[in-house]
Amino acid sequence: MDNYTVLILAKIKTLSLRIKKTLEDNGIQVIDVDNEEKLFTSLDKDVDISIVILDVEVAEENAARLIKQTRKSVKDIPIIILSSGSDKQFYMKAMLQGATDFVIKPFNNDILIQKVFKYLNEDSNNGVEFITMDLNRYIKGELKKAEKGNFPISLMFLYFDNNEKYDINSVKNNSFIFKNMQDLFWDTDVFIRFASKYYLGVFPFCDEVNTKVVSNKLNTRFQELKEANSFLADYNLVQKFVSYPFDTIESDQVYKMLIDKINQSFSHVKILKGENN
Repeated sequence: MDNYTVLILAKIKTLSLRIKKTLEDNGIQVIDVDNEEKLFTSLDKDVDISIVILDVEVAEENAARLIKQTRKSVKDIPIIILSSGSDKQFYMKAMLQGATDFVIKPFNNDILIQKVFKYLNEDSNNGVEFITMDLNRYIKGELKKAEKGNFPISLMFLYFDNNEKYDINSVKNNSFIFKNMQDLFWDTDVFIRFASKYYLGVFPFCDEVNTKVVSNKLNTRFQELKEANSFLADYNLVQKFVSYPFDTIESDQVYKMLIDKINQSFSHVKILKGENN
């Protein structure tokens, strides 16, 4: 891995050294810092940073602010969050502020390397987009456009559930599914990937009736892929839609409704896992 540099913010020295050694052993250059001031100083330098890794905790009050500020500084660079805990709302908020992916602590070094390689090689190998924007601001901006222009708009949250397994094969499988779904959408639509297996659709001029058309197209294509590819046998397609002005006449509420549906979806997955165990 030549010419790749990863910037790490980790306040615990042992963790920083562990990550640094893991990456350097795989040929990746590392800049490690232990506070925010050093982080942004490093970002201001004339250094080509490929990935930023932030070690933040769910309980940290400034976690969302740090992620958002980092995203403003690195508009086109993946941001990987290291964190512990199972607060789904924290992770969703982090993604909305600009996080690209997550590694849950404690973690195996191989998982971290898989994530890093995934984003270093993504453009050249998979042709997959990943989110490097402030999702919060972007979605609200699109909703305001629809309100001012008096046209419908729909938001879609989608993921391919394989019982939350994560390995290098699941990364490849999700990339394969994503690539084979992209041609279903209009040029005016936005269909983007964030984290490892989550997707956001923004569909201007799409009302509630047309979301059913979109859903049917996705389900049909997904079933075709499953029938043709045995490695997708354990995958299920989960979709959540919210439409303006069908679900609410207040554009500001559409965004909140989508987040509520996403949180309900995560809760549902957790309940199902509990019943199976």
